[in-house]
Amino acid sequence: MKIEVIEEGRRWRVWAPAKINLFFEILGKRPDGFHEIETVVSQMDLYDRLEFERTSTPGLRLECYDEEGNLAPEIPCDERNLVAKAYLAFFSEYSGCANFSGIKCRLYKKIPTKSGLGGGSTDAAASLAVFNMAAETRLSKERLQQIAGRVGSDVALFLEEGGSIGRGRGELVEPFETPSLSLVLLKPQEGLSTPAVYERYASTAGGEEKKSLDEFCKRVSHACELADTSNERSTAAKIIAENLFNRLEQPAADLWNGFERRRKLLLSTGALGVQMSGSGTAFFAVYPDELSAIRASRLLPKSPGSVAGDLVYVVKTL
Repeated sequence: MKIEVIEEGRRWRVWAPAKINLFFEILGKRPDGFHEIETVVSQMDLYDRLEFERTSTPGLRLECYDEEGNLAPEIPCDERNLVAKAYLAFFSEYSGCANFSGIKCRLYKKIPTKSGLGGGSTDAAASLAVFNMAAETRLSKERLQQIAGRVGSDVALFLEEGGSIGRGRGELVEPFETPSLSLVLLKPQEGLSTPAVYERYASTAGGEEKKSLDEFCKRVSHACELADTSNERSTAAKIIAENLFNRLEQPAADLWNGFERRRKLLLSTGALGVQMSGSGTAFFAVYPDELSAIRASRLLPKSPGSVAGDLVYVVKTL
């Protein structure tokens, strides 16, 4: 989905999609301290909602709520929030915009935090799209992606439509078609620190054979061709499921003893494949079709190994 901003006078609404990493490889450590990565990302129909309105008071006023409109004190509303970082990055360059003074944002969170689903990054990307409209700057997607790269490593991915390839820290982005997939997401209550997962990877890395992004992309493109034929969609899903890869899974499993339990739980429901997204702790399971995913989601709470409090979503990639 392309981020689309709905304008209503001095107000704007936007829905920010979550993502999964179908492929994630680490090529090495960079001089700036970040890791050089290659990833293939698909956005999906799980959204945060952001509502903006102009104010007469300069600056950004950010309020954070859960999806039902209750205050969410666990979500920071200061400069730690990527929406605030996006505001600072955008208006540090375009502070003199005509007819603009300040803006208020109400953020309604549905995408779980500490999940690897990109909730903070997608909120930042959606905010940049709104700032571009509110300030009447009419910046190109490419210019917004440059600003996004300063906000966070994978923010620019969300300014593409649907699937994309990310390189560098994740900020070097190109569009890439991925097929529509029927998924079940499982988000455990536990979360992992992204820096901690990378640190664990760095302490154990060395000598592993790197997975080929080109080979993965060839298989995805073949799956896309099959997905155009209705009777081959399950075959397309199987191709994707059999080729999923995430280099961060092992370090995450080393740090968190609930990893294998959740993976086995999802596999027990008939999933074609299961993988952790990003640095975790959310898992996604691929199914042949939507009905299979719905059935699996209903089985999960009753299955041996299920954990009370885990969140379950049935979603599709976009």
